[in-house]
Amino acid sequence: MKYERMQMCLTMPFFEQRKRGVMPYDLDPKVVEPLISGALTNDWREMFDVALFEDYPLTRHGESFNAVQCVGCRELVVREYAVEWKEQMLSKQLTDTISNQLTKIIAREQRSGLLRANADPEFLAQSFLGTLYALITRWEIEGHLPWTEDVIVRQLVDGLLP
Repeated sequence: MKYERMQMCLTMPFFEQRKRGVMPYDLDPKVVEPLISGALTNDWREMFDVALFEDYPLTRHGESFNAVQCVGCRELVVREYAVEWKEQMLSKQLTDTISNQLTKIIAREQRSGLLRANADPEFLAQSFLGTLYALITRWEIEGHLPWTEDVIVRQLVDGLLP
């Protein structure tokens, strides 16, 4: 979010009440509605600067709702909602959940004979997810992949088949 936009948001009643410890679900809908309607109706270019994320150190920015400011791009984020770059807890939880679910699916399909049974299901799940992550990262950086969608799907699935 653009620095100026975030600064403006921090002065709104929603954040004023949140600073006082009022939980979001206890706020009057009239306080929340301007934030939601603004996010839905404003042109995204007015709200966000889009660029590749750099691993800039963050510096503490006063005491306005525990906001911190990136020393590189000046982006202002609320500390309670900021995810530490190195510890991405939500990302880890999501990855663990997906990995566990995929491991269970692979194990079930191995028992039924539909997937190769000569490899550990967790290893196959991790390999599959790791390959997907690498492909997505490459696509994000380069803007394209040298393979078609069909080729990628076939290669990924072929690695799991007996």
